Amino acid sequence: MTATAPSATLQLLVHLALVCCRPKAVPKHLSSLTTLTRLDLAGNSLQGGWQRLLPLTRLRDLSLRGCLLQAVPQQLPALTALTRLDLNANKQLDGGWQHLLPLTQLRELNFVLCGLTAVPEQVSALTALTRLALSHNSLTVVPQHLSVLRNLAYLSLCFNNVSSGFQHLLPLTGLTRLTLSREPVPAELAALPRLRISYVHSPPPSATPLQACIAALILLGLLAMYLAYGWLA
Repeated sequence: MTATAPSATLQLLVHLALVCCRPKAVPKHLSSLTTLTRLDLAGNSLQGGWQRLLPLTRLRDLSLRGCLLQAVPQQLPALTALTRLDLNANKQLDGGWQHLLPLTQLRELNFVLCGLTAVPEQVSALTALTRLALSHNSLTVVPQHLSVLRNLAYLSLCFNNVSSGFQHLLPLTGLTRLTLSREPVPAELAALPRLRISYVHSPPPSATPLQACIAALILLGLLAMYLAYGWLA
């Protein structure tokens, strides 16, 4: 977004990425961009201004990845058209779960690296979910309240300490992909013949400078694809 861009053109924007732009609050001009359907605010330490999202009722995809959130913003219930919410890498996220309840159209929810010790019970109200990412937390059990998410097809639990509660996944007959960090396959999951389990183990030792450069180039390519097409499978 530039100062010379005609305001009429800006008001027709549907996708906007303000990644790592370092605003201290949600920018005030966002409230006028009411045609937005995808908004990426990743990598910004946002300390307020959430009321500026209230007019964005057409938003379907919202990324608040790495925004140093401590609670789910109380303004999110107004965004009832959301189908994807990315809260990845908010390592101190510890409340505001009730603000997820009105988001009944959510299909993808990302809680990776959120410092969770338990899955919020309010997630059970989001019965349209097809993808739920819970990896890189401190979970120890699959909670019973996940058993109501009958549309769930993808569940990520790797890099946790989950060792029990797998029986609560048995009602999820549409579940086709599960990622874990522990082997062997929990015996309970044999009852889900369509399920494919992937094991993701600890990362390799520190990369050499050349490997790091190659990895950075790959990440840039993935970022370009993400900005163009959304959440990568």
